Amino acid sequence: MTARLPPKPREQLTPEQQEMHDLYGKATKTVFGEAGGSFIFEEADGSYNGPLPFFAYLPSAGRSLFAQMSAIGKLPIPPDAREVAILTTGAHFKAGYETYSHIPQAVHLAGLSQQQAEELAVGKKPDGLSAEGSVTYDMATYLTNIPGPLPQEIWDRAVKVLGKETVVGLLHYIGFYAYVSIGLNAVDAAVPE
Repeated sequence: MTARLPPKPREQLTPEQQEMHDLYGKATKTVFGEAGGSFIFEEADGSYNGPLPFFAYLPSAGRSLFAQMSAIGKLPIPPDAREVAILTTGAHFKAGYETYSHIPQAVHLAGLSQQQAEELAVGKKPDGLSAEGSVTYDMATYLTNIPGPLPQEIWDRAVKVLGKETVVGLLHYIGFYAYVSIGLNAVDAAVPE
């Protein structure tokens, strides 16, 4: 599927890459759960698409990404704010696979409407977001579009609505998914048809 780093079946990978394959499969099935049936991450030959070819190509770097993904996944972040951060960041980078795979999560696991998720995926702020989702959108949009420090007004509003720990957790999500989006774009990760 990806032209630059195509997905490969497990048996065609090095032992270290097989370890990444297994980690990705387990993590994806655990994290996405019921929403995983709404998009394709495993091909008929058992290969995984999306970010795995990028993560697994250099397993030493990929392992650190999985560790970070696991750590931020355990943070107590409201699900709607988490998905708003991810979709807003993916939309900024026009990372097709990122938005493709997170629209179902936003709907099935985070309580956003299909329309809200689709609008976020194209960089629009939808009507009807929770206060948490709204300030997360403002924060992620500013940080991914405008160089320099986050304005104090947005920081203060985010801390008031979400609390400082949640704001810092969301900053980790925004940074992580910016990195993932750049990687997906660099390897031209295809969106399954």
